Amino acid sequence: MTEYKQAGDQYKSELPEKTSFDVARDIGRTAKALSGYQCCRLGATGLTILPDSPIKSWQRLIRDLDSMWYAGEVKELLLKFYAGDAINQGCDIYGESHAQAFSDSMHWSAGYLANISWVCRKLPQEHRCLRLHWRFHQDLAPLTYEEQKYYLGLAQELFDSGNSEWHKEIKQAITDEKRKQILKDVHSDERPYWYEMIERFDPSWTVLRDWVNGNKPVPPMAKPLPEYISDTIEEIKRRVDLSADIKDIIVSAMFDLADDIKAKAVEL
Repeated sequence: MTEYKQAGDQYKSELPEKTSFDVARDIGRTAKALSGYQCCRLGATGLTILPDSPIKSWQRLIRDLDSMWYAGEVKELLLKFYAGDAINQGCDIYGESHAQAFSDSMHWSAGYLANISWVCRKLPQEHRCLRLHWRFHQDLAPLTYEEQKYYLGLAQELFDSGNSEWHKEIKQAITDEKRKQILKDVHSDERPYWYEMIERFDPSWTVLRDWVNGNKPVPPMAKPLPEYISDTIEEIKRRVDLSADIKDIIVSAMFDLADDIKAKAVEL
């Protein structure tokens, strides 16, 4: 107990003033786990390798630091699952009274809590995996139960095979499939427009869904330069009676302006 308290005191001075002693003591446990190594001397913000220490002690230290780092990554993921479940179930059980658990002194922001609570409410415990990071679980959350099950299995298979691009491939597979489902319900005459929007903006499937359903404004479609100039000239012709020579002069001037903008000779 004395060693834990001393470690807690040491680290508490390095943390924000309002940090509880329990937080400092938990951090101190990390230092205590490394305190038996002959090769180093530990400080509050780093360590010093002793020059005459045995190399095997240093090698074990490096391996243990790697293990502790990975355990920290997994612990962070697990704590998000725990916190999300605790908040959601506390809300269900205690109703409005659950809000009393939160205060301004907590380290979680409202947006952070909203994110982990949403993911944990959407994602049942059987569709979570400690080998796979939080961003993947966020991608799974908006899917149906069966879709979650399928993509979780596929992700585990790719990850276990050593595929370093597993998340990128799963994310793209989800996006492609969900886009197909969204555009399947769009009238065939409108699909070329949405295909072009996908090509130009590469929206996530949730954004595409909001565009199609009218829940979010669709960004304006940029015109190719020749098309823009042609349309502009047609508009000018409708308003002004232009001769062929004047039209050519205006077209040439507009292309020159475009070239100057690209060359940064004109400041926008």
